[in-house]
Amino acid sequence: MDFNVCEVALHRIDQEDHSFRITTQRDKSSLLESMATIGLLVPPVLWSQPSGLTIVSGFRRIQACQRLGIQRLAARLVPADTQPLACVRMAVIENTTQRPLNLVETARAVQLVKKWIPDYSELTAELTALELPTSRALVDKLERLNRLNRDLQAAVVDGEVSLAVALETGLMSPSDQKVIWKIFSALPMSVSKQKEVVSLARDIAGRDHQTVGDVLQSDAIQTILHSDQFDRNQKTAAIRRHLRMVRYPNLSQAELQYQAALAALKLDSHMRIDPPPGFEGNLFTLSLRFRNRRDLEAAYRNLGAALENPAIDSLFPH
Repeated sequence: MDFNVCEVALHRIDQEDHSFRITTQRDKSSLLESMATIGLLVPPVLWSQPSGLTIVSGFRRIQACQRLGIQRLAARLVPADTQPLACVRMAVIENTTQRPLNLVETARAVQLVKKWIPDYSELTAELTALELPTSRALVDKLERLNRLNRDLQAAVVDGEVSLAVALETGLMSPSDQKVIWKIFSALPMSVSKQKEVVSLARDIAGRDHQTVGDVLQSDAIQTILHSDQFDRNQKTAAIRRHLRMVRYPNLSQAELQYQAALAALKLDSHMRIDPPPGFEGNLFTLSLRFRNRRDLEAAYRNLGAALENPAIDSLFPH
């Protein structure tokens, strides 16, 4: 496409219109320093409209110009009669040729294309041409990701929240999403732990007729979050433990009783007693590890002492 490269006044550019914005990046000091030193090397692409100039690509460059006090800048103007889909193609290509897109940027790009090509067969061909994902399942996930609030999207980009957990929380209210994002940004967790926290909070909320946000903003959890006595890993463990106790009070009591009994028995490192899975049933497992006869004899003596210890009865439910 032919561009009309010319100088435009900054005030003519509509910086509130983010119709074609793909990038999630904000201004960085390196960009400002570069432009302050050597100027604007790559002019942004603008679409001439009756209301002003719409940004097709170059949002960060234009913001940098404003921060540097630049009132006039070179730009590549797209004719007013250009079709919106053509502008979408330019926006996608301008971004993908600069760097790999992150998940949220990919979601925005796919959504932009889908807006103008609702038919899936035609959409697939266009996405293929633009080297964007074409799997229907992934496209659906990206569409859901695109609907999440900005804070949760940022958490996905920063790796604080997994895509799977983000999509699950995307079904919740914006206020619940915000609470979840705050916890996960404060306490980085593995995907499995994030899923556990969300699942437990959702189950408790459903049972007690609360919102997920109410559950996660309880006094107990807030006390853990703001404690100066625990590090982040300890806070994560404490929150998971608290949620399990609230969700499964009987199971939690059995776990506490079991751990107290084990501590009282003082088993050595060669011996282990495991309860029934989920404390359901009455079949316990005793494991012994030994390298030689001496280790085995020591384990035998330790087991004998444990059997004489009154705490042994506390292992088993009454």
